[in-house]
Amino acid sequence: VEKLREGMSELELTVDMLERERDFYFNKLRAIELFCMELQEKGEANDVTKHVTNILYAKDDIKESDEGGVGANNGEGGE
Repeated sequence: VEKLREGMSELELTVDMLERERDFYFNKLRAIELFCMELQEKGEANDVTKHVTNILYAKDDIKESDEGGVGANNGEGGE
């Protein structure tokens, strides 16, 4: 029983750490999203901004492009 409690404690710590890490990266991505939206609203968006936005809104089936970059083949139409 004690081993099970230790295991549960360890799992709870892992879950807590993973949730904090998830929230950290979500907040970073949200800041990038808002920055891209702001640039688009001001008419200052460029190809990089549009590409980043496409990556952010891509479905989970993102594949690596021939150049090794992520998000080039996201199933959405190009501009």
